[in-house]
Amino acid sequence: IMRVLEEVLAEKSRAKDFMHHPVVTIHEGDTLKKAAKIMWEYGYSQLPVVDEKGFPVGTIYENTIINAIMRYREKAFDMKVKDVMEKALPIVDPSEPADRVFDLLIRDFPAVLVVEKGRIVGIITKSDIIARHLL
Repeated sequence: IMRVLEEVLAEKSRAKDFMHHPVVTIHEGDTLKKAAKIMWEYGYSQLPVVDEKGFPVGTIYENTIINAIMRYREKAFDMKVKDVMEKALPIVDPSEPADRVFDLLIRDFPAVLVVEKGRIVGIITKSDIIARHLL
């Protein structure tokens, strides 16, 4: 993994060079049931939560849903995403240098959102960085 990181840094890559898009999101007014279905369908462990303008306002993780089920039982799936969401993932500009993105990912964030003009244009995970050099 370190070799891959060093290679990407040596190339002076930017966030736009290795972001994944389009990004699947969930609206803050949607239900946890909808979020869970989307996560299951795409095989994702987290979803960015957006407001009515498409700006990221939070994150729903698998653990968020599991905790809601444990606490609220059958009522959990009818709850609104905004009532249980966690903090939004870190945000970077498409021109953000790769080393800044790596720094955020190393700090225990599972992903970084790439936002341009207030809208999500990409997402970067640790897997995206590794895949860029394998594919």
